Amino acid sequence: SLQTVATLKSEASSFPERCLTFHPTSPLLAMPDESRTNILIYELDTETFERNDIEPLRTYSNAKIVLVGESGVGKSGLALVLCDNPYSATDSTHGRKVFLLDSRNVKVGTQHQTREILLWDLAGQPGYRLIHQLSLNDVSLALVVFDSRNETDAQGGIQHWCRSLEQVHRAQGASAFEVKKLLVAARVDRGGTALSPSTIQEIVKRYGFLQYFETSAKEGWQIEGLKRALLNGIDWETIPTISSTDLFERIKGFLLREQASGTLLSTIFDLFQRYRHESAIHADTRAEFDNSVRLIESRGLVRSLSFGGLILLQPELIDAYAASILEAARSEPGGLGSIRLQMALTLNFRMPQSERVQDRETEKLLAHATVEDLLRFEIALRETIDDEIYLIFPSQLTRDWPLAPDPPGKAVVFDFQGDWRNIYATLVVRLSQSGLFIRDEMWRNAVLFSAKAGASCGIFLKVLDDGAAEMSVFFEGNPSEETKFQFEEYVRTHLERRCGSARLHRVRIYTCAECGAVMEPSHVDSRRQRSMKTMKCPVCDAEISLLDREERLREKAIQFVAVMDRSADAARDKGAADTVIEVKEHIDQFDVFLSYNRADLDGARLLYRELLERGIRPWFDHRHLRPGLAWEREIEDVLSKVRSAAVLIGQNGLGQSQEDEMRALLRLRSIPVIPVILNGVKNIPALPAFLQGRTWVDLRQQYPPPMEQLIFGITGWRPVAAA
Repeated sequence: SLQTVATLKSEASSFPERCLTFHPTSPLLAMPDESRTNILIYELDTETFERNDIEPLRTYSNAKIVLVGESGVGKSGLALVLCDNPYSATDSTHGRKVFLLDSRNVKVGTQHQTREILLWDLAGQPGYRLIHQLSLNDVSLALVVFDSRNETDAQGGIQHWCRSLEQVHRAQGASAFEVKKLLVAARVDRGGTALSPSTIQEIVKRYGFLQYFETSAKEGWQIEGLKRALLNGIDWETIPTISSTDLFERIKGFLLREQASGTLLSTIFDLFQRYRHESAIHADTRAEFDNSVRLIESRGLVRSLSFGGLILLQPELIDAYAASILEAARSEPGGLGSIRLQMALTLNFRMPQSERVQDRETEKLLAHATVEDLLRFEIALRETIDDEIYLIFPSQLTRDWPLAPDPPGKAVVFDFQGDWRNIYATLVVRLSQSGLFIRDEMWRNAVLFSAKAGASCGIFLKVLDDGAAEMSVFFEGNPSEETKFQFEEYVRTHLERRCGSARLHRVRIYTCAECGAVMEPSHVDSRRQRSMKTMKCPVCDAEISLLDREERLREKAIQFVAVMDRSADAARDKGAADTVIEVKEHIDQFDVFLSYNRADLDGARLLYRELLERGIRPWFDHRHLRPGLAWEREIEDVLSKVRSAAVLIGQNGLGQSQEDEMRALLRLRSIPVIPVILNGVKNIPALPAFLQGRTWVDLRQQYPPPMEQLIFGITGWRPVAAA
C-alpha cells in the first residue's frame, strides 16, 4: 500500500482532477494556480523526505456477521446482549437492524488496523425471505438461530437459512459451505430444547456448523462463550482492508453520529456542510468526504441513492418498504401477485405505522429507491397492462395452475435443493425478459411462454419441502428441437447457477411423438445402459429416439444462453432506469447538460435517448427548452445546478452556441466538462483551450466501453454490472 510522505500546500484552493503532473526524470511537480492561467512548479527535496519519520500505515476493515432464523425465535434479544446491552423483551424485527458488536485497534506487521465487527439482525417473517437475499452477501460468519422448543419446525428453518447462505455465496462465485456458521438454540430457559443431542450432532455435521450453543439472552447462558466464538471466528486475512486516514475515521464517526441522531435521508452536499461546520475545517475536503462515504457504503453502513445526490443513513428502511410492497402484491384479490406502480410509488399500500417514515416526501423518495431495487435484483417485473404500469412479483402469485400436478407434454424434470422462492422468481423474470420467449400466463406454480419460433413452452413448480422442489419443463404445439433445447438449457443453466450441480438432478421424459404415450423410465434406462438408441412405442409401435436432446444438438454451436442473458440484463436495467428517471423528473434533477452543434442534432438526440435508458437524465434543449422564454437565461439557470456537462463534437466541429454555453458554465462554477466524440466523426477538429487537457470519451471506440466512461464522468461512479 502507498503511504503519504509529505503534503504540499497549493496556492489554488480547487482545481480540475488530474491536474498534477510529474516530471519524467527530475524531482519536479507542476499544477495550475487559482486562475488556471499560470503554472506552479515545485522542486521536491527528496533528502528531507528520507529523513522524515513516516507514520505507520493505518488501515480499516470490518466483518459482517448475520443473525438469521425464523420470526420469534429470539434473535433480537440475543443481538442486544451480544452487543453488551441489557436484556429486554423485544418485538419481532422488521427489515434488519445493524449493531456494532466489537471495535478494536490491532497491529498487523507494520500496519495499525482498526477492525470492526457488525452484527446484522435479519427479520425472519416469510415476507422478508426474498428481500434478505440482498443482505446475505459478503458474510464472514452466520448465526443460525432456531426455536429450541419446536421439534417439528426447527430443522426446516435451519435447512432454509443454510441453503439461502449457500445460494448467495455461490452466486458470488464462491464455493459451497465457505461461509462459517454457528448453530444457536435460543430461549433454552423456557423449557430446554426439544431436539435430542444425537439429532443436534447430525444437523451440525450435515450443514457444516463450526459449533453449537444453547443460549438464554435473559439468563446470560453461554452468551460469553458465543461471543468469544464470534470474535475468534473471523478470518481477517480474507477480508479487504481500506486505507484509513484520520480524515476517514473522522468522517465515519460523523456519519455514525448522524445515524444515531435519527437522520434518515440527506444530500451528500448537506452532510458535507454539517461535517465542515462540526469539524471547523476550512480546507476544501469535498473529494475526500465523497470518497470516504463510498468506502463506508461498501460495508453497508449507508446507502447512496441513484438520484438527487441523496444518502440514506438508515438503509434498513428499504427492506421494510420492500417487504410491505411484496405483501400488498400477494394480497391482490385476483391472486396475480401484482401492484400498480403508481400505488407503490405513492405509498398506497398497508404498512405498520410504527415502521413508516413520518415525512411524506421522504417516504416517496424511499418508495422510488425500493422499487428500483426490486427491479434491479429481479424480484419484480415492470410491465404495462391496459395502459397501466404494474409491478409483477412471480413469487407472490396465489392462483394455482388448473392442470397441476401433471402437465401434458412434460419433457424433463429437474429436482433441486435451495431457496425455491428466489430461484423460481428470478427464473420467471429472466425468461420473460430473455427476448426469445414471451410470457403468456402465470400462476403461483406455473408459467406459460410463447416461443418466437412458434408453439408453447412452460415450467411447473412442485414444492417437496421448504428446501427442495421439482421443476418440470413441458411443451405444447410441437415446437422445434432447437426451441425445446433453448428453453430447457436456459432453465438448467439458471438452476445450476443458483443451487449448484451437486444439488441438481435432471430426469428426461421420453414421449412418443405419434400417440403421446410416456415411456417407462426403467425401460428407457435399461436400453440406454445397453447402448441402444431407440425403442418401440408399446402403444402404436412408432420408433422413439432415446438420445438426449443435448446429444442430438451437441454439434450445433448455439450461444443462445449468453444472448438470452444479455437481453434479460438489458430489460432489467431498463425497468430500473425508467423508475430512476421518473423520480429525477419529480425532484427536477438533471445529471448532465448536453452541449451540441445544431448541425449534429441527430447524434445528440441518439445520445440523449441512450443516457435515459441508463438512468441518466440529460438537459437537452430540443426536449427541455420551453418556448416563449429567454433561452440564454434558462440555460444559465440550468448550468448553475447541473452536475456535469458533455460537449458533443461531431463532424461539423463546435458551434458558436457551444462556446457561449461553456464560457457561461466556467464563469458560474467548476464541474466536470466532458468532451464527447460522436459516432461518424472522421477527423477531430481543433478544439478551444477550455477542452484541451480534459479526458475525452470517444463513442467510436470499443474499449474501454465509451458509455461506461461517460457515465463515470457524469456521476463519478463507475457502472457495475449486476450479478
